[in-house]
Amino acid sequence: AEKTAAHIRADMLAPLDVDLNISGFRLTGRIDALYPDKMVRYRYAKIKAKDRIRTWVRHLVLNCAYLPGYPRTSMVAGMDRAWTAWEYGPVEDAEKILEKLLERYWQGLMKPSPFFPESSWEYARQILERDRPAGDALQKAWGIWTGNAFIDGEGEDLYYDLCFKNLNPLE
Repeated sequence: AEKTAAHIRADMLAPLDVDLNISGFRLTGRIDALYPDKMVRYRYAKIKAKDRIRTWVRHLVLNCAYLPGYPRTSMVAGMDRAWTAWEYGPVEDAEKILEKLLERYWQGLMKPSPFFPESSWEYARQILERDRPAGDALQKAWGIWTGNAFIDGEGEDLYYDLCFKNLNPLE
């Protein structure tokens, strides 16, 4: 509560009901945890790639369904080695980005899509945050995929194994 208090400076807004038609898809739902400054998502655990993805998708929807008085900024926070918060600013082309994600989602319903959030996140993090060459970033992502003696790798997920058993997932 102490860690999130700095990001929550006002009363929570009423949830935002969403009903969007994007490229043949209809998205309906409700976005909550909204404050005048931003949408706030947090957990008292390490932030995982799935937390970032969920927040990013909600953030895009929030920007598409924008209403005056509601934020266009979002945050996801958690405990990595220390309290860490990721913020997403306003997105002008949110509908186009969401449309591409929906198309990928649709393709994934017809044929498994080789997307591995933790390994992909590590690859991107190595390049964007650490300025590492692609080969080094791929090696770090491979470490997340395979795991080690102490931590299971993302590749040990039974669903991934079922769908992508004979493929190199990081190609």
